[in-house]
Amino acid sequence: MLKARFQSLPLVLILALGATACGGSSSSSPAPVQQALIVGGVGPSGPVAQAEAYSSSLNVFSSLGSLHTPRGDPAAILLQNGQVLVAGGYDGTTAPLASAELYNRATGTFTQLPAQMTTPRDNPAAILLDNGEVLITGGFGPDGTALASAELYNAQTQQFTATGSMTSPREGQVAVVLGNGQVLVAGGINSAGTPLASAEIYDPASGSFTAVGNMSDSREDAAAVLLNQGQVLVTGGIDANATTVASADLYNPSSQSFTATGAMVTARRGHTATLLNNGQVLIAGGFVTTGLPTSAAELYNPARGGFTATGSMTQALGAPVAVLLPNNEVLVAGGLDANLAISAVSNLYDSSSGSFSPGPNLEDARISMDGVGL
Repeated sequence: MLKARFQSLPLVLILALGATACGGSSSSSPAPVQQALIVGGVGPSGPVAQAEAYSSSLNVFSSLGSLHTPRGDPAAILLQNGQVLVAGGYDGTTAPLASAELYNRATGTFTQLPAQMTTPRDNPAAILLDNGEVLITGGFGPDGTALASAELYNAQTQQFTATGSMTSPREGQVAVVLGNGQVLVAGGINSAGTPLASAEIYDPASGSFTAVGNMSDSREDAAAVLLNQGQVLVTGGIDANATTVASADLYNPSSQSFTATGAMVTARRGHTATLLNNGQVLIAGGFVTTGLPTSAAELYNPARGGFTATGSMTQALGAPVAVLLPNNEVLVAGGLDANLAISAVSNLYDSSSGSFSPGPNLEDARISMDGVGL
């Protein structure tokens, strides 16, 4: 799972969706095809309820229905039945939320689930398992510290149930489903707020977590992606010395260990990592060592084991979100701009030319989006 976030500030969720039509259009004007859903997050006035979708055919963002509860830092996952689960986060006035909602793409509306999560969670990590269940891990609990607990959402019963706890409390961790169906969970901060180098594996068959080898660096605000070769690339983040790092690790599921790979051109945190159709990985935006957002982008080549610079974004974006679109472009949107203001800007990356072009503005400026690549 891809995460791009800004420390201590809430997140927005953007998910690549399959083709579907929005409701409410006339027969002579087909509704825009939704390729990305933006839900929740924080705008200039606080957590937002309004959702919106991106259509590459029209190159526009369009407002959709609203969440029942405004949510910063929610977990959102596209389910196998085509609905989107939105769970947890915070509404700006209370402790972390345990409530959850389902988004129906056919109607463009949200439905409040009767069941709640077993534990209130702000900024948990959620990942879709091969069996259709959703694994939700960590995040901030009601006392403001990182959680070790985890739970499962069953889309058929619409119920949440506790599963085994992680070996360490984590918030801001990365989570990636491996080719064998297990889940790698790595980094983040512990209950003391210290960035972690440790990692662990969740086995859906046993419902338990097992520690594996450590990364070469402790990492909070890192980004991770599953490569076509079956390894996991983990990049950047903040280490235990509060330094933004350029280092990157490869996780090998066979040996259950990490090895360092080539360092990024630019040290960064709160960036995005998107697997392209050609097998390379686009790294975009984030915050550099000065703490300011960057427009710089780079590509990781697994065959060479190194990074090279590619075209820069049209504007600097810290903690943006990135989604690979069906036309092989990458949408990068939102976050903080060069003036540290909440941004509505989006960019489109063309992998054939290696360049970005301006995209349409979001309907609502939003900060620190959480991305789920499909």
